[in-house]
Amino acid sequence: KRRTDTYGQSDVVAVVVNKDRVARMEMTHISTLTDKTFPTLLAEERLVIVVFHLPWDVRSKAFMYSYSEASKTLTDTQCNVTLAHVACDDWTDVCKLNNITAYPTTRVYVGGAFLKDYKGMLDTTEFVNFVKLLQIPAPIELKSAEDTAAFIAGTVPELLRNATHASVVG
Repeated sequence: KRRTDTYGQSDVVAVVVNKDRVARMEMTHISTLTDKTFPTLLAEERLVIVVFHLPWDVRSKAFMYSYSEASKTLTDTQCNVTLAHVACDDWTDVCKLNNITAYPTTRVYVGGAFLKDYKGMLDTTEFVNFVKLLQIPAPIELKSAEDTAAFIAGTVPELLRNATHASVVG
């Protein structure tokens, strides 16, 4: 017999996500976007990451918890990024204009234009590392033999220190 929670959920992911229905996510560092505020925020901010989600969807809920935790971490590390979210069941027009067909979808916008979708793991650490990598110029310019030697030896910019485990020199 499958285990169920007190609400009759037998889906393991749903049980985990819904186990603490009373607890609220910390969303103070995440902007809530509407059809009016979405284009305004993209025009005003250099780097914006938006999660398009359905508040009742289990995967969306799970990632929103990670996104909330990431917002606190990124605020503490002073990353220059604006985090936002769109509830697609309330703002279907915004999601339709952005061709959102799967939930959650996390999009990166730079200078008001779409850059790329986040395709990584839906957990706090991976997402924070992804945002840190967006903060540095790519590629990193090594201007001297000393810079190159230091890079090969493992000396990297501060933001990259814990963000990636791979380096390519070429």
